[in-house]
Amino acid sequence: MNKVSLVVSDVDGTLVTGSKVLTPRAIAAVERLHARGIGFSICSSRPPFGLRMLIEPLRLALPFGGYNGGTIVTPDFSIVEQKLVPPVAIERHVLGGRADHSQSRLQRLFDPSAPTDPSRRQSRVQA
Repeated sequence: MNKVSLVVSDVDGTLVTGSKVLTPRAIAAVERLHARGIGFSICSSRPPFGLRMLIEPLRLALPFGGYNGGTIVTPDFSIVEQKLVPPVAIERHVLGGRADHSQSRLQRLFDPSAPTDPSRRQSRVQA
């Protein structure tokens, strides 16, 4: 029989409820994986910074994925790997070739240091 060495989980609707609550049951399940020496990580459509509230309660130590795996970061948010959509593709396919909108919008899309609004998505840890 093969031993499981790593579990990677989705976040929304899997680890957290529809109300964005990380339940004690989910935390306990991940703790059981840690106790058995099984690696645990997450991958989500959220941006990596939108996953920050899960790092401590789930004791994340391995790299995890944001943007559906388009960006892989360590728990301190150092980038391990990222795949960006070329700006010309955004101009052509998303903005319909309208260059008048492209500069400011593209800068927000592609600049990892661009300000984010952390209040947009927040998860809560259920006590």
